[in-house]
Amino acid sequence: DFVEGGVGVINEGAKTIAVTVPYGTDVTLLTPNIAVSTGASVSPLSGVVNDFTTPQTYTVTAADSTTINYTVTVTVAPNNAKAITSFDFASPATTGVVNESAKIVSLTVPYGTDVTALVPTIAISGSSISPLSGVAQDFTGPVSYTVTAADASTQIYVVTVTVALNPAKAITSFDFASPATTGVVNESAK
Repeated sequence: DFVEGGVGVINEGAKTIAVTVPYGTDVTLLTPNIAVSTGASVSPLSGVVNDFTTPQTYTVTAADSTTINYTVTVTVAPNNAKAITSFDFASPATTGVVNESAKIVSLTVPYGTDVTALVPTIAISGSSISPLSGVAQDFTGPVSYTVTAADASTQIYVVTVTVALNPAKAITSFDFASPATTGVVNESAK
């Protein structure tokens, strides 16, 4: 096994050892911990840093001086990142608020916005998102977006668009029914 967290899978027949280490591991400086049969030795030695960018050969020497070579291959696990990092609209210019812990994206667009064909610009950490960024979407109700990581794991985010309330605040008419009188509203002077 490796100090950095990978455990080797030994194929005794093929004399290979396959190790998968966590994403982000620097494979140029790995330190293996190697157990061999009683009386045997291994070269390079256990506990010695090695560069596993390419497969490495370890030679096990038995007490009777016979040797066997094992080929050790180290693979870095794919990235498991899968998050929406930003979600915005260019028209109308709106910046989304991403609640990462709740996996919710909230946007408020101006009053009167037609939410049936808004085009989001989405940034992610991951390998893909569905529906796609740049594709018109109907946001009349919440929309689920799925982010897929390089390791094929997924995360769903729910995107909710709220239309701001009507900002209008004007008296448009002021009349009396009895006596029948129609008021004149001077909007500029209020």
